[in-house]
Order: sequence, then C-alpha cells, then structure tokens
Amino acid sequence: MNSSRLEVFIIFMLLCIDLFFFCAIEAYEKKTDTLSVDVIESTCSILENRGVFVRPETVYSSLESYDIIRYENRESVLRSAAYNFVSRDCAVFSLPGGKAFFSDEVYFEIKENSEFMYRDTGEFPIVIDSPSQDLTHDSAEDIYEFAEQILKGVTSGEKLMNDRHVLKLLKDVVLDPSDAPLLNDITFTERFGYGVYSFYLGVQRINGLTVSENRVAVCVKDEKVVLIKGTYVFGEVEEKHNTDFYDGANILFFLANDSGTVSDMQLVYRGVFYSESGFYLVPTYRICFEDGRVLFADAVSGYVREGI
Repeated sequence: MNSSRLEVFIIFMLLCIDLFFFCAIEAYEKKTDTLSVDVIESTCSILENRGVFVRPETVYSSLESYDIIRYENRESVLRSAAYNFVSRDCAVFSLPGGKAFFSDEVYFEIKENSEFMYRDTGEFPIVIDSPSQDLTHDSAEDIYEFAEQILKGVTSGEKLMNDRHVLKLLKDVVLDPSDAPLLNDITFTERFGYGVYSFYLGVQRINGLTVSENRVAVCVKDEKVVLIKGTYVFGEVEEKHNTDFYDGANILFFLANDSGTVSDMQLVYRGVFYSESGFYLVPTYRICFEDGRVLFADAVSGYVREGI
C-alpha cells in the first residue's frame, strides 16, 4: 500500500517538474521574441560614435522569422492571372515582356516583372490596331499619368487606415471572387481626388510583410473600379525556405559608409530577380533617414542598397 502511494507521489512530482520546465521554456521563448532593451540601447550608443543616430524606439525589435519565397512568372501564370479579370474568349496580344488581353468590356495587360493594368473599356475606350500600339497615348493619357505619379510617390493624398471599402469594389472586377481572392492582400493607405475620379493607393502584403515595390493604384468612379495599375505578385509560390537573418540591431552595423539620423525602420519583402520572369522575395530592412534618404538592407546577406 505504501509502495503504491510512493509511486503515485513520484509520478505526480515528475509531472510537476515537466510542467515547470514547460512553463519556463515558454516564458523564455516569449522573452526572446524581441530584442532586449539593453541590446538596443548598446547598439544605439555604438552607432552614435560612428555618426549614425538612432532612437531606441526606432530600432526594429521583433525577432520573428520570415521565409524567402520564390516565384516564376511563366506564361501560364500570366494567363491564369488575366483570366480572373477578362473572359477566356478574349483577344490576346504579345507585349514586350508580357501579354495583353482584350475583350468588349475589359483590357488587361500583365508583364513578367509583375507590372499589370486593368482597364474598363466602357469608361476608357480603346482600339488596338496592332500588338505594338503604345497605350499611353490615348483617351486615358491624363489618368495614366496621374496613376504613375501616385505609384512613384510624387504626390500625396488623404491618409487612410486600411480602407476596406476599396476591397469590396475590387471583388466586382474579378470574374469569380469566391474562387480567386486576388487583390485581397492589399492595404490601402491613401486617397486622391482627380476630377470625377477617386484614386486609392495600396501596398501588397505577404505573410504580414509589405512588399516594398508592389504598389497598386485603383481608380474609382461612381462606386465602380475603372482602372487598376501597379505591381503585384499573382503567381503561386514555387518554393520557400526559412533561413537565419540579421536582427534589427545587427543589421544597422552594415551602415558603415552612411551617417545621419534614422527616422524609421521596417522589415519588408523586396524582390530580387534571378531571370526575366523569376524572382525571390527576400526579407529586407527599409531604413529611412531624416534627410529623405532610404536604404534597403538585405536581412540575409546584409547587403545595403539605395531605394525610394
């Protein structure tokens, strides 16, 4: 009898020990999902001696890891993306580095570098005489030019807090919204007025990270989307893998040839092409300085390049 009680007691104690270690590990992992205050402050102090001034609250502190993702914009991918916006019995033309799809109601073009454009031909009529026609010199020239200014950040608009209304309007241009949740991963942050049109600027987000180059301008008239222009990843993931990369403190030491005050720091995805149609999305730090300079630091290699 005493032996049985002893066994029960021992088993109970072992369970308690297991529970203790489990809780300890969980607590440790929770503590290590961000950079410590000491590490951040030490980093800022060392960088200040090198001429780089960073406020502790500006340092990107999350230690969450993200995959490197590979895409391939093959012709089948371009066609699959287009057929979500234009019927399959449309006319198809070849463009330099891409394809154009033209029906009675919609013109859609998409390129290997992920640039695309949707156009309601009822609002902006178009006649294609040849595959080489320059579409920037037609009835929508001013609209195109304004969209380009928005995409390049030349003009500023009214700030929005992720306007979901635009996403609802975008569902109307997709032939089968239930089957193709395209453009649903765009976060809209600015609105612009242009005569009878309203433009909305958004950025694509994948796995919670902004894709730095993928900006989309959506033109709306009378609650109807009449033009979409920008850069967007339509293709399916070919491959992805997780790898170690520099945290937000260590990456700052790669700014050896730069000086100034860092005003903002974010982790984003940035495209790296390895062929005309194939590219990787790589976790990259976008580092902004108070003087307007923007640097992109590859989180995997530490390579720093200028950007916009």
